[in-house]
Amino acid sequence: MLEAAAANDIEGVVGKRIDSVYRGGRSQAWRKLPLRRTTECVVVGWLDSPTGSKAFGSLLLAAHDQDQQLILLGVVGSGFSDRARLSLHHELLALATPNPPVTGAVPPSIAATAHWVTPRLVGDIAYRERTANGLRHPSWRGLRFDRSAAEVSLPEHS
Repeated sequence: MLEAAAANDIEGVVGKRIDSVYRGGRSQAWRKLPLRRTTECVVVGWLDSPTGSKAFGSLLLAAHDQDQQLILLGVVGSGFSDRARLSLHHELLALATPNPPVTGAVPPSIAATAHWVTPRLVGDIAYRERTANGLRHPSWRGLRFDRSAAEVSLPEHS
């Protein structure tokens, strides 16, 4: 079923226990099974943690368009262990730069507090879909040491 959903560009499927009946609200008898895609993104900056942690709260992600311009795809804040977050934060500090490395407008909510970096790190990202606003429900899967930032292209729109 999931293969058929993916082949038809459907968001996912809902599985249910055979003896259950529909009721409004959430239930353990009905489960949404969303499809997750993966892509590579260039790390172009970070946002501070809202909890005051010494490590970043979210990473700013980008990819190259057909003209090889870096386009902001949004932020990812989930999928990090505390240890990975601290380690990666040290790498980001070494790459810090005052200006955004992306082309195009940066949303004011991001621009006001963003810390920018030289685009060298490539991350592996799981997400639901790419929309005009960026990646929906992104989650960090780790760094990609086998890819250079120049190789990372925009994922297709869903």
